[in-house]
Amino acid sequence: MQYVWPTATHSRFEHCIGTWNFCQKLMDKLIKDSSLANCKITEHDKKMVSIAGLCHDIGHGPFSHVFDGKFMPVCRPELNFTHEEMGAKLLEYMVDHNNLELERSEVKFIQDLITGDYQNYDQEKWLLFDVVSNKRNSIDVDKFDYLLRDSYYCGIQK
Repeated sequence: MQYVWPTATHSRFEHCIGTWNFCQKLMDKLIKDSSLANCKITEHDKKMVSIAGLCHDIGHGPFSHVFDGKFMPVCRPELNFTHEEMGAKLLEYMVDHNNLELERSEVKFIQDLITGDYQNYDQEKWLLFDVVSNKRNSIDVDKFDYLLRDSYYCGIQK
């Protein structure tokens, strides 16, 4: 993309940091004004959602969505591969391999935030699943980050 738009940057690292930043800002707003969330959002919720935002794309293969949508269905059709599921597995591996101080239930919650799997949680907390991986309407901090960052670097005026 940098060949078409020389100032555009599309680094996965930059995107994950940006998504984490949006998570932090949105969760701060929801903690400050609980009427926005229609439930009590805690600092612990903020930590879990922010980790999910930071790690949401670690499961991407080479060439990003082309790997998910074109390569893997031909190469290994039986896997039903998604980068979200792979990211959830990588998160668990990183926590275990590096002895990170997260409870098993916290790791599972972060994995579910990444994959958008909210069925096993109280309806009161379903909003948290819309922050990183909104399965209802796809409006989430993942999109906020790349739309804002890419429009800025491509010279689109606000």
